[in-house]
Amino acid sequence: MFDPIITRAFQPPKPDPSGIKHIAEQWGVSANNLIMVGDSADDTQAGRRAGSTTVLLVSEANAHLMEHEYTDIYIQR
Repeated sequence: MFDPIITRAFQPPKPDPSGIKHIAEQWGVSANNLIMVGDSADDTQAGRRAGSTTVLLVSEANAHLMEHEYTDIYIQR
């Protein structure tokens, strides 16, 4: 079960870190204790701006982001 679920309707949207910070607040933890897993620069930028560790889920379309400054770790599956 995932709770809360942050969708594109959450304002302000990524790359703003507000969604990640909202989750951290709901869970009673600091955002730097979370990881942000995503497949775009907006995902990793939001994670970095929140203070979270960022994990890029790599595909052919985003492989260029593996060495991006906002990517801490990358995985392929």
